[in-house]
Amino acid sequence: MATAKFLLQVLDELSQDELERFKFHLQNTIEFKSIATGLLENKTRVELAHLLQKHFAEQALDISKHVLLQIPRHDLVTKMFGKGDMSDSEGRDPEKRKRGRVGDCGTASSLSENEMPTSKKNKVETKVLKDKTLMALAETMGHNWKQIGIQFLELKGYVIDQCELKEATVILQSFEMLKSWRNREKEEATALKLHSILANGKCPIGSEQLECLLEDNP
Repeated sequence: MATAKFLLQVLDELSQDELERFKFHLQNTIEFKSIATGLLENKTRVELAHLLQKHFAEQALDISKHVLLQIPRHDLVTKMFGKGDMSDSEGRDPEKRKRGRVGDCGTASSLSENEMPTSKKNKVETKVLKDKTLMALAETMGHNWKQIGIQFLELKGYVIDQCELKEATVILQSFEMLKSWRNREKEEATALKLHSILANGKCPIGSEQLECLLEDNP
């Protein structure tokens, strides 16, 4: 039970208000498997430490660190976990390493270029995506754009928040999210790469919605 003991030491460093915000992030997220509100109500710090270990198993420390950075308590992360990789402070998905393995959802490796039907592979644009194409795709995403951005395009949480605050409509928010992905990928932001990521069967977008990625050829 070493993990639970360590987590208790971490939780003991939080004020009551910070503890409530910690619980809030545990139950309001799509970045990892959330904990139901009923399971968190009236939990003591000792009980919460055991719940974190039981619910998240080997990921309990990574996810706890991620939530601490959202509160934010960067100082506590540095104190308890060491400096290490602080990229979680910008919204990194704590399950990113799992999704990065071959066969997991949400990465380009889950559907390689060779697995794409030849007729479509030869049509996919190999240059950096244009605004017109990104807008056409954004118009089809609906309210799934946040999940797509975080889970499949692996954008950081604060980037998604900025997109939502910048624009008032879902379509424009989706467009901003896709532009953020393009800006991050730079010259590698091709239709081929985007198609290979979003064509994964677990992504909440249909193949017909991806046709716009096949139509922007010179």
